[in-house]
Amino acid sequence: MSADSHIFIQTFSGFDLFVDNQVVYFSSKKSKELLALLVSKRGGSVPLSEIAYILYSDTPERTAKSNIRVIGHRLRQILREHGCEGLLIHRPGVYSVNTGLFTCDYYEFMKENRTYITAYTGKYMPEYPWASEAVPYLNVVYNTHIKKYPPTNPQPDLCHDVSDNPVPPCVE
Repeated sequence: MSADSHIFIQTFSGFDLFVDNQVVYFSSKKSKELLALLVSKRGGSVPLSEIAYILYSDTPERTAKSNIRVIGHRLRQILREHGCEGLLIHRPGVYSVNTGLFTCDYYEFMKENRTYITAYTGKYMPEYPWASEAVPYLNVVYNTHIKKYPPTNPQPDLCHDVSDNPVPPCVE
């Protein structure tokens, strides 16, 4: 990866990886989902058995683990093609991501970065059923952030004039 490359991972309203503002195409849905799962763990090590359970719950564990090795290899190839294979960390029995190599809307949201607080729309990787478990927590965090940092440019009230009198067509 070149020193001036910028990697951004989007989790709100759908999962995508961007390198230098260009979306990365994944030829394998499961390799993209593996990256999404690892990003959701915020750099923590994820055991192969946990990945197998999440990505291949209806598959025998031995087959699932074999499949994960294949999709891990595909993911590494895709990342290599885009100069960012350092994102993926693989050690015997575990996978993780190098969080120091990319910016992520979810991570910035959790750091109370106002730009990313307003980017949250209540959707967190909706294409992955396992990600839905995080939405209630993210909603609580969002509501806490909004109380702490009210929007600086509130939407204008188009139904009332400056004296708070109703205006057509919103007459009360």
